[in-house]
Amino acid sequence: MLSPEKSPGIIYGNHVYDSVHTFLTYEWRMITHDVETAEGAFAFYDGVYSIYYQIDQSIPWSDQYSREYSFVLETIPEYLSGGEAEKYIAKHIIPLFPDTMKKSERKKAIKAKIREEFKSEKGYPCWAQSSDWPLGKDGKPATYLGKGKSEGDLRRWRFRDESTGEILVIEQYY
Repeated sequence: MLSPEKSPGIIYGNHVYDSVHTFLTYEWRMITHDVETAEGAFAFYDGVYSIYYQIDQSIPWSDQYSREYSFVLETIPEYLSGGEAEKYIAKHIIPLFPDTMKKSERKKAIKAKIREEFKSEKGYPCWAQSSDWPLGKDGKPATYLGKGKSEGDLRRWRFRDESTGEILVIEQYY
C-alpha cells in the first residue's frame, strides 16, 4: 500500500517532491480545489494518475477527462469560464444534453441554453481577471446590465439578481 510518509519521491509536472506526503501537502490542494469543473476534474485525475503511474507503469491512461475539458473549452464562452458560472453550467446545463448526441449538435444546444440562462442587456463582460459572473439568491445566473464606473485599475460590472431585483456590482483590478 502507498504510504505518504514512507514512499519515495515523485515527479509531478516540472517539480520533484521528496515524498508523496510533500506532494499531497503542497500540490494536492492546488489541483483538487475545484473538481466541480472540467478543468478541476482533469487536474484531479492527472494528479492521481501521476502518483500511481510512478508505482506501476502498466496503468492505462484514460483521455475521458481531457476530452471533457476540451469540450468545455470549446463550448463555454470565455466570459463564463471558471468560477460559479462554469460550475452552474456543468451542473445545470451540460447534463441536459447527453454525450450520445452528435458533438456539433450538442455544442450548439449547450451554447443556446447558455445564452438563454446568462442574460445580458448590454453585451457581455470583458473581465480584467477570471470570470466572476454572479448567481442570484435563487442560484440562477444574474442578468448582466453593463459596465460600471471604472477608477484607475479598478473595473466594475453591474448585474441584477432577477429573483430579488438587487443590483450586484463585481469589482476586479487589472
